[in-house]
Amino acid sequence: STPARPPAGVRPPLAPPAWRGPQRWLGEYVGILLDTFYDRRNAVELVVNPLGGRMDGQITDERAWNGDWNPVWNVRTGRFAGGWTFEAEIPFRSLRYRPGRAQTWGFNVERRVAWKNEYSTLVPLPASWGFGAIMQVSQAATLVGLEAPSGGLNLEVKPYATGELNGVRTTDPAIAYDAAPDAGLDVKYGVTQNLVADLTVNTDFAQVEADEQQINLTRFSLFFPEKRQFFQERASTFDFNTGGFSNRLFHSRRIGLNGGELVRIYGGARAVGRVAGTDFGLLGMQTAGQGDLSSENMGVLRLRQQVFNPYSTVGGMLTTRLGSHGGDNLAYGLDAALRLVGDEYLLVQWAHTFDEAAEQAGGLESGLLRGRLERRRDDGFFYYGEAIRVGADYRPGLGFQRRTDFTYGAGQVGYRQYRDADSPLQSRSVSVETAHYYRNGDRTAESREIGPEIEFALKGGTNLTIGALSSFDSVRDSFPVSDVSIPPGEYWFHEGSVMLRLPRSAVLRGMVDASAGSFYGGSRVSLALGPTWTPSRYLEFEAGYEVNRLEFADRGVGTTTHLARMKLNTALNPRVSMSTFGQYNSATAQTSVNVRFRYHFREGTDLWVVYNEGLYNERDDGPGPRRPLSAGRAVMVKYSHAFVR
Repeated sequence: STPARPPAGVRPPLAPPAWRGPQRWLGEYVGILLDTFYDRRNAVELVVNPLGGRMDGQITDERAWNGDWNPVWNVRTGRFAGGWTFEAEIPFRSLRYRPGRAQTWGFNVERRVAWKNEYSTLVPLPASWGFGAIMQVSQAATLVGLEAPSGGLNLEVKPYATGELNGVRTTDPAIAYDAAPDAGLDVKYGVTQNLVADLTVNTDFAQVEADEQQINLTRFSLFFPEKRQFFQERASTFDFNTGGFSNRLFHSRRIGLNGGELVRIYGGARAVGRVAGTDFGLLGMQTAGQGDLSSENMGVLRLRQQVFNPYSTVGGMLTTRLGSHGGDNLAYGLDAALRLVGDEYLLVQWAHTFDEAAEQAGGLESGLLRGRLERRRDDGFFYYGEAIRVGADYRPGLGFQRRTDFTYGAGQVGYRQYRDADSPLQSRSVSVETAHYYRNGDRTAESREIGPEIEFALKGGTNLTIGALSSFDSVRDSFPVSDVSIPPGEYWFHEGSVMLRLPRSAVLRGMVDASAGSFYGGSRVSLALGPTWTPSRYLEFEAGYEVNRLEFADRGVGTTTHLARMKLNTALNPRVSMSTFGQYNSATAQTSVNVRFRYHFREGTDLWVVYNEGLYNERDDGPGPRRPLSAGRAVMVKYSHAFVR
């Protein structure tokens, strides 16, 4: 028989997926939000899916999410014909909260059903807030009647042992191996319910995943995010962003890394907490010398105090980098983030540096001044306006700054509209953004750009973005892009782009990003693919491929860059897992492989086996002997066991 059609103008209900089995629960989870300080701004969230997989993270200022917070907690799940259940055990010792036995917390629960692109929350939240609705801590319910246990020793001691076998090619075709056993210690001590201190001795990061490689099409340094857990946990406390995605007064990758090479860390300590309404973070690390780099002591102090209302803070940061070769660096910063009225926010920052290795002019030339006014709203009219001045001698020794000696102005205006229930669209938006950089010395324009953008979000989870960008760049010194050199000159170039993101609930999902246009007097065509395939509950493939074709007809040169990634994630259960990560980069002419096996005995006890190898893409290079296939390999084993009191 033919199924009846719905009346005209009425959309049929969304049908569940035809497939069954583990994929039926793909992308489904329940999250529990706990505002343990009841400050209506910050919280932690514990997430579980039907297969027993867990995720936990910290929410800061209702905006930032840190997924590298790793508390001790346990969960069990079960399934029945009508759905699934879970039972979680969350020890008080894993949380930080206000002193006192009687506790009042903020509380909310969310459930995501991916195949319907549906979110449900205990406290109703507007759909216009999107996927980040649960981060609106101020909207959480109030949980009363909790009684915290009496204070006791809250101590976690985690010794670890490592064994490393490094293989490096010499003039002999064979690889020479060098064994390097080692040991270290991590200690976590809860001084009070809201103050925790961490101590690390002979710090080791053997289990950390390899960095994702990048192709640099600009004349500025690449930014790589932090992945080491010691620095990531409660990292938002140390946040002091100075504009854009990457610029910041403190970037923890400046500790223990130098030019991509590991620098031994003797040890360090960190304390993070809240005293009398003031959030603070204190960090101190000591590194070993390496080559021309002396042993260094690095310190960070961050303070932030709530003022006027729960949404406004003032604070400061101090960083020090002290060595023995006349290269000491000190930096400080002051900031105020104020909610003026409604959704209007004002941010003001000042940062200043002192560098022993440079002859600094002082004043504005050694400082950074920033102001930003914005409307934080996902529905209706939104905007921001920003101005920054960075001096030529501004050098944050523990920070990251892509460019200096400029004055910057930028802004964006846009409008987002959420559609009604009968529309296939969840929302649509239009915006235009512009940014301008001027040299401080002669006030000439260094860079400009303006770009309109249209975005469509479908209720099924698909997202389509169409944009255009016009850019200007004044180049005074030539710079390389892959194996092509960009000569000095003033360039205007224009491009169009399309980005498609598929629903995250599908077994095969991902994104496609394509753009084409002019580029420094030539042309560029770019295509990026990012598919993810989850054929079963035990297996997931992630891939990425980016290709850029650059042509400069007037110079008769061109080049093509390729960047490919393949990650295979396997998990027999929540205890046994393995990740294989391979990367190919044509710009650096290398391929790398990173394999990490983890056996999670129980909370705080883990065994890691890690394999790394680099391969040369081009073995015939110049008149010398042919390169070997392998650039070197290493096998590392790390075992850690936590003793909790």
